[in-house]
Amino acid sequence: MICLSKLSILGIFTLALTACIQDNCVKNYAFEIPISVTPKDTFTLGDTIWWSVDISNYLLDQNSGQYINVINFDFYLAFFVSEVDSSLPLTGINRVDLFSPVQDIGHIDYATSSFQQALFRPVSIHEKRFRIGMIPIKKGTYDTNLFWPLDYSINEIEHQEKFIVQDDRCTEYLTKASSLPVNHGNSNHYFTEGVCQTGSNGTRSCFGPKHLHQRNGSYAFHVKEP
Repeated sequence: MICLSKLSILGIFTLALTACIQDNCVKNYAFEIPISVTPKDTFTLGDTIWWSVDISNYLLDQNSGQYINVINFDFYLAFFVSEVDSSLPLTGINRVDLFSPVQDIGHIDYATSSFQQALFRPVSIHEKRFRIGMIPIKKGTYDTNLFWPLDYSINEIEHQEKFIVQDDRCTEYLTKASSLPVNHGNSNHYFTEGVCQTGSNGTRSCFGPKHLHQRNGSYAFHVKEP
């Protein structure tokens, strides 16, 4: 920070005027935002699986230990569904089309590009909560994931995501250390861990270890016929 000071004496009054210019001010935040999912291993076709989030406008920053006012943060999460079956090819396509939405609190936005994207949005920017249900229409094993959308602007140098808070003095970032634990870490990761799928070009991808699922908002489950 560069501070320029000018001292003026007027009679018996002393006026100190200090103008501070912040150079390359950056704030890095790491928050924990818990996610609740209907706590079951196995669902039946036609069941509603609920995802819920309810966060305060003041969040504890794990880096500084201070509560940060995030009232102007436009909070929302992207929702991705993967079919977990080694007999299926790796496509990278979001199979959100295999679920019918139920919008109880908040709403879903759909965007179609090379794959379909679903955004879980809260009631409003100042009321950061949602309760959104998804009804499976095909049996199988699924790994679902709520995560920070790409349009939070990833800073390639710092490997951080842009944190949308109005601050004229500093650039604020939401770091990759921010966590989205599901059901206190009970993500049913054992349904998917070690399952591998192969793409049309021979690329092989395997579902990751437990700690990645806990941090990244994943939840796995079976869906069976009635």
